[in-house]
Amino acid sequence: MQPNLPLSDATVPQPQESPVPEPVAAAAWREQMRLQGEALDGIEVALCAFDLEDHALVWNRAFLRLFPEHLGHIHVGEHYRHNLRRFYETRLEPDEMPRIEQYVAAGVERHRRQTRPFEFLHAGLRVQVSSTLHRGLGRVRVWRTLQPLPQESAGGLGFLAEQGSALLEAVPEALVVCAPNGRIAWANEGFARLYGAHCPLSVLGETTMTMYARAWEAAGEPDNPERQRGMALLLERLRMAGAPFEVPLPKRRWCRIIAQPARNGAIFYIHADISELKRYEAALQLTLDNAGRGITRLDAQGRIVLYNRHMLELLELPESMLAGAPHVDEIVRFQAQRGDFGEHNELLDPAVQPLIAHRGVNHLAAMAHVQRYLRRTRAGRVIEITNHPLPEGGAVRTFADVTDYVHAQEALAEKTRALEITLDSMSQGISAFDAQGRVTLSNRRHQELLDLPEALMASRPTLEQLVRFQIERGDFGPRFEYVDAQARGYVSLGDKLSALQGPETYLRKTEDGRMLEVHTRPLPDGGAVRTFTDVSAHVQAQEALATQRAQLATLVNNLPDRVWLKDAEGAYRLSNPAHRRHHGLAEEDVIGRTSQELFGPEVGRRHAASDAAALQADGPLLYEERIVRPDASVQYVELVKVPMRDEQGRCLGLLGIARDITARKEAEAALIHAKNVAEAGERAKAEFLANMSHEIRTPMNAVIGMSDLLLSTPLTPTQREFSQAIRTSGDALLRLINDILDFSKIESGHLELERGSVDLVECIESVLEIMGGAAADRGLELLYDVAHDVPPHVMGDGGRLRQLLVNLVSNAVKFTPAGEVVVQVTRRNDAQGRALLHFSVQDSGIGIPADRMNRLFQVFSQVDASTTRKYGGTGLGLAICRRLVTLMGGRIWVDSREGEGSDFQFELPLEADPDAPPSSPPAFHQDGTLLLVHSNARAGAILCAQLRRWGWQVDCTRSAQAARERLCGPQPPAALVLDERVPEASDLLDCMGKCIPETPWLLLRCESRSSLPGNLAPSQVLRRPFRRDALQQALSAVLDRTSPPAPAAEAAAPAPIAPATEGAPALRVLLAEDNDINQMVAEHLLASLGYAVEIVENGQLAVDAVAAACAPGGRPFDIVLMDVQMPILDGLAATRQLRQAIPGGPKRPWIIAMTANAMQGDRDECLAAGMDDYLSKPIRASDVAAALQRAATELAARA
Repeated sequence: MQPNLPLSDATVPQPQESPVPEPVAAAAWREQMRLQGEALDGIEVALCAFDLEDHALVWNRAFLRLFPEHLGHIHVGEHYRHNLRRFYETRLEPDEMPRIEQYVAAGVERHRRQTRPFEFLHAGLRVQVSSTLHRGLGRVRVWRTLQPLPQESAGGLGFLAEQGSALLEAVPEALVVCAPNGRIAWANEGFARLYGAHCPLSVLGETTMTMYARAWEAAGEPDNPERQRGMALLLERLRMAGAPFEVPLPKRRWCRIIAQPARNGAIFYIHADISELKRYEAALQLTLDNAGRGITRLDAQGRIVLYNRHMLELLELPESMLAGAPHVDEIVRFQAQRGDFGEHNELLDPAVQPLIAHRGVNHLAAMAHVQRYLRRTRAGRVIEITNHPLPEGGAVRTFADVTDYVHAQEALAEKTRALEITLDSMSQGISAFDAQGRVTLSNRRHQELLDLPEALMASRPTLEQLVRFQIERGDFGPRFEYVDAQARGYVSLGDKLSALQGPETYLRKTEDGRMLEVHTRPLPDGGAVRTFTDVSAHVQAQEALATQRAQLATLVNNLPDRVWLKDAEGAYRLSNPAHRRHHGLAEEDVIGRTSQELFGPEVGRRHAASDAAALQADGPLLYEERIVRPDASVQYVELVKVPMRDEQGRCLGLLGIARDITARKEAEAALIHAKNVAEAGERAKAEFLANMSHEIRTPMNAVIGMSDLLLSTPLTPTQREFSQAIRTSGDALLRLINDILDFSKIESGHLELERGSVDLVECIESVLEIMGGAAADRGLELLYDVAHDVPPHVMGDGGRLRQLLVNLVSNAVKFTPAGEVVVQVTRRNDAQGRALLHFSVQDSGIGIPADRMNRLFQVFSQVDASTTRKYGGTGLGLAICRRLVTLMGGRIWVDSREGEGSDFQFELPLEADPDAPPSSPPAFHQDGTLLLVHSNARAGAILCAQLRRWGWQVDCTRSAQAARERLCGPQPPAALVLDERVPEASDLLDCMGKCIPETPWLLLRCESRSSLPGNLAPSQVLRRPFRRDALQQALSAVLDRTSPPAPAAEAAAPAPIAPATEGAPALRVLLAEDNDINQMVAEHLLASLGYAVEIVENGQLAVDAVAAACAPGGRPFDIVLMDVQMPILDGLAATRQLRQAIPGGPKRPWIIAMTANAMQGDRDECLAAGMDDYLSKPIRASDVAAALQRAATELAARA
């Protein structure tokens, strides 16, 4: 067994150290000690102070009296090593002097490690040595002399005489007496036997160390490490009559040496053979080393007298440090210096801090019960340290590595925290109670739902205390009206849990109106878990559902319709009173029975078939039944059957509703009859209009055609005037017919809008061209202005837009005796961000009285409807405009003031054409300024703005005088544009002829046959209203000085259309027309265009003529002008036969319909029959020329 094995443990209380002052300079410390030394000379104890490096600082006179060898030799700064060597030099025997350095080194080490007092013999005195460490400064060592030894002889013989040699010889232990010089003066048989001597007398005069060495040599182990260890122990401890110590002997034996001072400086030693004890201790140590815990034992003075290897491993202590039963303070100091506790002991459990302040014996003496605490090592391991106090003083300390346990506890704590977070995150309130009804768990939602204060829940109240708190607060009302009957029993008993036999649930209503569902489940240990769920929304939904069910029942039971509900097997589960009355059954007769059981097999099969069809349908099945009653009357029933399915699509049943629709059927039959009658009337009306249109257009074709032909011949002025009157009247009659037809189509809903690209400028210019003659007759200025942000091409119905503008412009011209008519187009966005084009037709006419504005846009209504009215008309034009604008998604209105003019406006959602080519202004090469002189201010401003957009530098004026000044000024214009209506225009031109006769100029004219102003011929003449491209061409010609003047003249007749192929003869044309006058008109019209035509009187003759022309040797017809209504074979039938006979190839003729039927359906019918183009009578030369040109282009492409 290993003695004196101390514990190095930072948790063992440290020895009390002297208070440590703040660090001071070494010089101050030495001065302080010198002054204190002078004061200590009167003290009887010997004292010497050393610094941290063991240099002597101060000593007193008692020290020199006790150690006279230092007198005159010790000095300040002398190391303790020199002090100690001087001591040994005066006391060691000569043969021990070689080992003086070993003695000195051992003494120095003992000096540095001393933490407790020890005693030794010195000059016949027993001296106790104590040492006090002043941390950071040095150490003070004190020698106290105890009672002096008797002066009797201490020799071996004297001692034996007193004790009795016989008695000592009989003692089994080895006994020996050493003289002051260390030589053996007496020994017994046990000593000789222990060290291998043959008799006690043979050891006299020897030293103990010599005998010890001979024993190892006799055993043949002179180099055994245990021998060296034993020699060191003897060298250090043998001469000190202090505590017992143990040394190893050969053959694994052990000896304990106990010293006792004898007389005259001799020392009596007992050498006890403790080999058996050591073997027992080894077995015990082996047991301790395998105990699974670190174990140490501390004696009453705090010395570690027992330890095991597991303790060394846990605390990472070197085994050598435990040799010699060190004090626990030394172990703690070593651990602190090694950094086991961190800089500020942060590795210590807070409970350990007080133990560090009370070390050693004081702490062990104060330990009255078991102490247990945790300590974390520098490696991160967690050790549980337990102190068990012993009755005789001291303690047993155990060390257990509980790192895994602590980690498990931390993981459990983390899971507990996660559980708490989870519980606090739940929408349900949760609480738990133990068998005594005390709250063991409560989440945040529980406290929120019951509005429980935090302080109350922190006190871990009982269930009864919680309920009483709520009762006193009034949560249940004065008579518990907020709790249902089941819950009242709990409230009245304080919500005791002992009565619970199983899970129970009840509803509780809070004072603020919320409804809580309380569910209690008992636990096996006698406690319970209770959940609180806010089911207010659910309860409200249930109440609402109950209300809806009641309302639905009321509705179903009072419906006149028959309503029933069947389950998946076809049995009735609901039958409303109307259903039962119809079948003459009571409710108890219907519920639970099938149709077959109630109404017989035939009806049952019919119902089952319709039920099966309804169950297979994706939605409600709706059908009608016709029932013949016994009285032969007919009843019509409308039935709806709706399958009912759950979320998985499984059939739950079928809902059926039956309604008597006999009255509705009779009304529908009456409506159908009325509709048929109305449609017959509409058809009759449409046929009448079509026939009327055809009958009127046929003679109108002759009137307008002949007048056109007549006007193209040389006539006297009177003849031309008469012919022009015929043509004008025919156009007026034609417009009337067109208005009637358009209105008829709009009213009947047959008017369809087209969608295509519309060139806005071309559309407006064509309208002004149409109205140009009428405006010129009245001397009116026709103008238009399109804003620069208006897209040039839009998507819409160009024909209907042109019709709108023609109606409004013709109206403006008709009611404007003088002045101007302006068409203006701007762009804006509506509230939804759509682009709207705003059209405005402004005139300076007579205006409209405010009291007659409501007549506008009405059918067959005029502002002046009196018999003396000045202006004619049917009153359909504006009504048609309003209907067209509405169909196009826009709106129309008018602003007017009587005597000042009117402004008709409409807006249309017309989008820009994304495929239209980008427009670019014409490029003019110009030098200088263009002078514009115009009689109309607005017309001049519009024209000036347009010219500037094209890149011209324009100087505008209305004054002839201002124009003369510019023309004859130092910087005359490069060109002149002159309105012939400008006053003094002739004088202006005369001035120009004198000043700058070579300057080119453009004349703007209104009348085609008026004389030119002045004597200076214009470079170009442009008749108004003019198109923009005409203006561009005229300006280009003006700038080209080589171009001859182009005076305004009558438009020449269209030139004959070229044949289909270059060099081929003219196109061969066949006319199929049954009316002689129309034949003559068409023949002369085609002749004026340069065509010879062959004429047939009906469709059959046309088919025969085409067939004959296609025969070998014949020349096929290129174009066939086909009338639609003809005897024998009409034009549609003839076209179908021709297309069937000649489906393609070069002999296939181009067929153009010429018909007096002008409805949109007529055009579609003609094209569907196989015709290629369409002309509506009355035909005009321009329309025929355009149609023939299209035909020639297509035929040329086909060739």
